Amino acid sequence: MIIENILSKEQYNNLFNLVSGVEFPWYYQPDIAFRGDHLPDPDVFPSSGFTHIVWDADHGKISEAIEFVEPIVANFQALSNTKINNFLRIKINLQTPIIGYTEDKHNGAHIDRFDPHKTIIYYLNDSDGDSVIFDKAYDPLKESTWPPNVDLKIKEKITPVANSLCYLENGFTYHSGSNPINSPRRITININFN
Repeated sequence: MIIENILSKEQYNNLFNLVSGVEFPWYYQPDIAFRGDHLPDPDVFPSSGFTHIVWDADHGKISEAIEFVEPIVANFQALSNTKINNFLRIKINLQTPIIGYTEDKHNGAHIDRFDPHKTIIYYLNDSDGDSVIFDKAYDPLKESTWPPNVDLKIKEKITPVANSLCYLENGFTYHSGSNPINSPRRITININFN
């Protein structure tokens, strides 16, 4: 499910200005999809990036950015009739162009968690660097090792449009991001909940 214009103009501008500000802290990750945690795939291009954890199930609120993210959650619940019981993790991702990256590549196919969950991918800016949704989902009752040996095919590609989101009702759906090539940055907010 795609929902556009999830935030009001004022809410969006407040969030964008916070995350785009020079004082917003970013933390470097050598592999945005955590090498070794994603499925083998010849189209995967090793991709570094930056993250900012907002909420974590073990620690609760980690970042003051939570107050700017909460309207996404409130508006999503109202528009989708989906109830969010508990946050499991909220993470902001920043990806930039990487030398040698091409349009036929993507980050590693993965799931965000091994416990049952749902996922929102919110796009903060217009960008190339599609989200890739694959045709299969992880089955914790059938898969005994990670990463499992499954043959994935791309089901859908979603181009980031500012102030829109993609909702994965089954958080076990394999998915990945892509680095931008023509845009200076791709910023997403990943919300895992049950």
